[in-house]
Amino acid sequence: MKVIYLLKKGLQYYPPCLTQVLVMNDMGVDIEVFHGENSIYIDNLLDTRGIKHNKFKTDKYNKTSLESAIGFYRFCKEAKTVQNQLDANAIIWFGNMETAMAFDIRKLIDRKLVLNVLELYNVGSIYDKWLKKYSDKMNIIISCESHRAAIMESRYLLKSRPYVIPNKIYDLESSVKKSGIDNKLRNELESNFVIVYQGLISKDRPLENIAKALAKYNENILFLIMGDCSDEYKIELQCIYSPIIFTGFIPAPEHLEYTKYCNVGIANYDKSSLNNVFCAPNKIFEYAKYAIPVLASNNVALEESIGLYKAGKCIDFNDINQIINALNEISRNYDEFSENALKLYESINVELLIKDVVNQL
Repeated sequence: MKVIYLLKKGLQYYPPCLTQVLVMNDMGVDIEVFHGENSIYIDNLLDTRGIKHNKFKTDKYNKTSLESAIGFYRFCKEAKTVQNQLDANAIIWFGNMETAMAFDIRKLIDRKLVLNVLELYNVGSIYDKWLKKYSDKMNIIISCESHRAAIMESRYLLKSRPYVIPNKIYDLESSVKKSGIDNKLRNELESNFVIVYQGLISKDRPLENIAKALAKYNENILFLIMGDCSDEYKIELQCIYSPIIFTGFIPAPEHLEYTKYCNVGIANYDKSSLNNVFCAPNKIFEYAKYAIPVLASNNVALEESIGLYKAGKCIDFNDINQIINALNEISRNYDEFSENALKLYESINVELLIKDVVNQL
């Protein structure tokens, strides 16, 4: 069996996609990857494993909406060229929707197709319209959360419910670069109680109330923020609470070298979309891997993971007192929450779930 795995961006931006590639490689699947601009670590990892991989030349960083539109147009042109060169007998596995939309699905209907859907899209969006048109052409669709899968089954009139593969990371502990964090920062993290936020920083995942809660709760706590953040927002947060370290974006899985030194993880999402209500962030498994309790939003999917396993507290981040009370409870019962976080991590066998998909092909 040969699988051609396609992903517009670099694999460091999509840990679930990296997991799928590595699990298939470990299964002995002949896998070839087309990807965007990888981190040096990821390229070296693929090379070390003998995984053939090719870079999409049109993957560029775009600052504006116009640049993004032009960039996607160029990627579509490159995708059509790549499509004509693909092994005629290989299974085509799309890492995400943005990638799939660039290819001419009409010319691939005689192929086995797998579509990895990482989001739950708003009704009427361009992604939603594309799925309504082409979802029935896919042999297998993968979702990362059970409610999302059920909604997709109903919304797109699918013949069967998408496979659910939670966004648990692949265990790369032995190969994660050990020199990725300088000694001064490591010592600072090791000598403090650290609350960490990692991931996208956006209006539907605000951090101001966390800073306000920490200012009232305990000024000896270090707040580590891993993600791109404007200088203006950094100043705003540090005016509220000064013991903050900003690292900027750190490519996965190298960011775990920081995560492992932390004590409480943040997974905060508002309820502005079904995608948020049924969120399935890989960060909760990244925290749980190191037995780190999670302070999470009281959204359904997080209540059925973090809440169900008592691996942290699910709260309303709009209420500063709830944040403070949750931190108090985690602090008082830290060992119990920590053990439960590890149970959550161990409850998912992502390798078996991916193998099940491959076996169906």
